[in-house]
Amino acid sequence: FDLDGAFSEVDTNVSIFAGVGGPQLVQHAVAGNTATIFCYGQTGSGKTVTMLGLERGDRAPRAQTQTRAAAEDNARGLYGLVASEVFQRKKVAEDE
Repeated sequence: FDLDGAFSEVDTNVSIFAGVGGPQLVQHAVAGNTATIFCYGQTGSGKTVTMLGLERGDRAPRAQTQTRAAAEDNARGLYGLVASEVFQRKKVAEDE
């Protein structure tokens, strides 16, 4: 098997999204193609939190240099980050 990347517990959802080419995958999908992000790992390794994000009320660890907005982005999963990217692209297209 070929893997595009591997991530650890210190990676944030935002860095994982960028690391798997999330913005490029969204552009590819918006152009009418298919795109997939596949998480594989041991039970309890964080795949669900990576894809779905934290539940309401849970708090993501926040580095002292990280802003509140960045911490909120990291609390969202890849699904939420993809949705934000789609709506940002839609807004840009409408503004042109």
